[in-house]
Amino acid sequence: MTILVSVNIIALAIAGLLTLVRLVRGPSALDRAVAIDVLTAVVIALAVWTLVISRRADVGVIVITLTMVAFVSSTVIGRFGRRYRGTEPLVDDPDTDAKGEL
Repeated sequence: MTILVSVNIIALAIAGLLTLVRLVRGPSALDRAVAIDVLTAVVIALAVWTLVISRRADVGVIVITLTMVAFVSSTVIGRFGRRYRGTEPLVDDPDTDAKGEL
């Protein structure tokens, strides 16, 4: 069990470092936003490992809260990122008129 935990924590640390590189070097704001989402997922995974190893139920509340915040932030970034990249909005988007303008 300790080998499995060690390998997973090392893999998450490597993923976190590579994500930090993308966060710093990202050519656009959307690349940086995706890097923040991935970094949040790495933090959630580390919190889950803490929950499993220490068997503390209070860490579960932190995991659920982080997951909800990550979902909402990804949704907001995806919604506003589509508007500012110049892509055509969806036809049934309630914030646009019939021509697709805001």
